[in-house]
Amino acid sequence: AIIGTGGGTVKNESVDAEVDIPEGALSTSETISIGEVTEKLPEAVDNATGFEVEEVVAFTPYSLEFSIPVEISVSQSSPLGRSQESVDESLCMLEESEDTSWEIVEGAVCSNGSCTAEICSFGIYAVCNLVEDCNGDCEGSAYIDQCGDCVGGNTDKIPCQRDCAGFWGGDLIGQGVYE
Repeated sequence: AIIGTGGGTVKNESVDAEVDIPEGALSTSETISIGEVTEKLPEAVDNATGFEVEEVVAFTPYSLEFSIPVEISVSQSSPLGRSQESVDESLCMLEESEDTSWEIVEGAVCSNGSCTAEICSFGIYAVCNLVEDCNGDCEGSAYIDQCGDCVGGNTDKIPCQRDCAGFWGGDLIGQGVYE
């Protein structure tokens, strides 16, 4: 939808999200979209263990800056975790599809799988539960790599790499030469 300086609302029922842009938040007309994230997210985000996230929503264009805050709401089809009212429920965000770690949106109000917040820029948002990562750090950024190891965050371990034959964690360094 094209939203001008007079503001407006954009809603996408298929991802259960919307944005309310007040008058004066935009200095020029912008094409605003809300939908599924179509880009492949980095391994550190896809396999993150400190945040329980199921449904992510893209508000685009990414990094669009507003003159005054706009209100977004994001819901998920089924609440995360053990109960419908989790005290750890938060609104998490990535600035864009290359971002490698979730951040908590301060001031978001969350209840029963829905979050509302005032934001000043677009990005990728999701309702999330804060849990210990694979290293035991609450809200940590450690994740499980392609080899099944806990890496990143506070682990002091780096993710495994593909060897020259394309095997994750393999030790082939050249034509038939092993380390």
